[in-house]
Amino acid sequence: MNDPVGSVGQRLADAQVDLFYEKYPAVAKDSADVMKYILDCSNSLKQNETSPLLSNYVDDIRLGAQVLQIISKYLNLGK
Repeated sequence: MNDPVGSVGQRLADAQVDLFYEKYPAVAKDSADVMKYILDCSNSLKQNETSPLLSNYVDDIRLGAQVLQIISKYLNLGK
């Protein structure tokens, strides 16, 4: 990934569009990709002992991605 932040933003935008068009498997993939990046980021922040504020920000984004994953799993069960 050349621009991971842009890629995460694009994945979130893709997930929003896919959710609108009821493409739930695609929402699940997009949210899994975001979650992988967020977990990598979180691990890196903890290893490098960076700002607690930045760590909290990443944790908040992680929680949002988890909510998206839960929603997409629920919607995929209905298909």
